[in-house]
Amino acid sequence: MEGLGSIDHAVGVFIKEYRTQLGLSQAALGKILGVSQQQASKYERGLVHVDFRKLEILAPALGVHVATFFSHIAKAVSENKFSDTGQQPYSSEAVTAGWQELKRDYDMLKTEEARKASIAAVKAIRKLERQLS
Repeated sequence: MEGLGSIDHAVGVFIKEYRTQLGLSQAALGKILGVSQQQASKYERGLVHVDFRKLEILAPALGVHVATFFSHIAKAVSENKFSDTGQQPYSSEAVTAGWQELKRDYDMLKTEEARKASIAAVKAIRKLERQLS
């Protein structure tokens, strides 16, 4: 099954956990994100990628900062629960420090265009890494 065991699945687990704590239905989640209940279900199961813009919309609705998603991913990867690459887990401290540095640099970008370009660059690097492995 595509996506299971991936970082997308880690994000989905986090979304479902917070959604259920708030008593929201998948249909309500879909409405917040501008997608169908079926698409929201696929996000929660890690079957499809949740783009960063959707996370920016979702975070306030769940009562968290968007960086919380990255902290959750870092923790899951460091515990070797989820990995897109199958590589050995990093130490929790190294992953957290890396995410914090990336977030600091991202937050310092002054324009939306620069932020979009940085996201596109990271996605391109991930794509290249997948192609090389």
